[in-house]
Amino acid sequence: MVRIKERIGIAAALVLALLLTNTFVQRSFNGKSVAPGNPKTQFFLHVGPMKTATTTIQTSFEKNTDLLYNLSSYVYMGKLSSGGACRRPNDDTVAYCVDPESFALYATPYSAKEFENAAGALRRNGVGAVVSMEELSLGIINPDHDLLFGSLSGLLKDWNVTLSLTYRRYFEWILSSYNQIEKHRLNYKWPRRRIRRSRRRIRRSGSINTGIDRATTCTFGRWFDGLHRNSGGGDENNKSTACNYRWIRSFDPSFHPVEYIIKKFREKLDCISIKVFNMHQEGDLFTNFVCQVMPGAENFCRALLTGGGREESQQRPMNPSKMFDYDRLALAAYRKGLLTPSSSLSLSRKALRESLQVAFPDLDSVSGFKYLCPPIDEMERLLELSVRYEKEIYRKYLLPPSSRNATLREKYLEGVEADHRKSFENYIESRTFCNW
Repeated sequence: MVRIKERIGIAAALVLALLLTNTFVQRSFNGKSVAPGNPKTQFFLHVGPMKTATTTIQTSFEKNTDLLYNLSSYVYMGKLSSGGACRRPNDDTVAYCVDPESFALYATPYSAKEFENAAGALRRNGVGAVVSMEELSLGIINPDHDLLFGSLSGLLKDWNVTLSLTYRRYFEWILSSYNQIEKHRLNYKWPRRRIRRSRRRIRRSGSINTGIDRATTCTFGRWFDGLHRNSGGGDENNKSTACNYRWIRSFDPSFHPVEYIIKKFREKLDCISIKVFNMHQEGDLFTNFVCQVMPGAENFCRALLTGGGREESQQRPMNPSKMFDYDRLALAAYRKGLLTPSSSLSLSRKALRESLQVAFPDLDSVSGFKYLCPPIDEMERLLELSVRYEKEIYRKYLLPPSSRNATLREKYLEGVEADHRKSFENYIESRTFCNW
């Protein structure tokens, strides 16, 4: 009897020892036990592309950094909003945030090593990482960025890497891109001295109005017509159209931008998991994004669905491209001599736009003003191209499980196409593609 009790006592001691050992070996992580150095931790990489609600997604991640960390195995590493603070979630992990220049556009051996060290520290603690940065969609196209993607390819050995992109209908995306690219050339003061910044000093150029003199008043119709005529246009003005194209010509016109970016990533990062998010759906954009394409974030998703997130994102993007016809009006006024340095030196572009909107709230009623709309055949070409791209994206990435049957699939795609054409028609009726 005594021996039986001794054996029971020894067994209990062994069980207790095992439990204590397991406690020390494993780290408690939000109700789950995660072994240090847990192989194949999640690395979630969102790369845009540009003009697909990236600001909304990034700002929402930033505002919910602690909630994300507490309810999942992820740390948000950036990109941060302007002025955003790189900090430790709950003071419990490495404080490292990615920067668009040092991480995506101008990687150096030092910045690449810094990223690798930070990612390695997270993985050793069994913590996943989230990076959202639209600049990576341009970086993958640039052959000079092998250093950065060498670092990313190293992740595949120890991480489950998921590449996420956001799908937007091509006709919406190309118009939004046009607005950003053309507006980018308009100076923020009307007129002002161009400020050149460097790390050591800030100096003003001797020529006033430099930004305005280089700006164009290229209409969307003329811009789209010349978009892919000379594929080497780059950041320079196209001589045949006098329009700016910059980064838009980096994308192969044979593919939707999302498909082209995926193609380029697969060339450098084989075996990577691909998730495409469709931004054309009802509901909160950020919540849909997390719940539909982010692996291992089920608890975070449920919290967002029940209103647990901070300052929930709105359904519409937070940083949409604005119509800049009032900017064009100010530019024309300057070139006609109606806007002089002495009269407008202190006016920002935003202030002048608002002043003109007050003076001319309804441009339709102004005598002599007329819309310059793209030719009908050009708009038909844009629509058919946009519909073709969408069908290709849906067939590869967005079809629901219920459409595996061929007949059901084609019926589903017919409904998608009908919605697409209806949305395009709304743009035509509201003259969204037109300029003054």
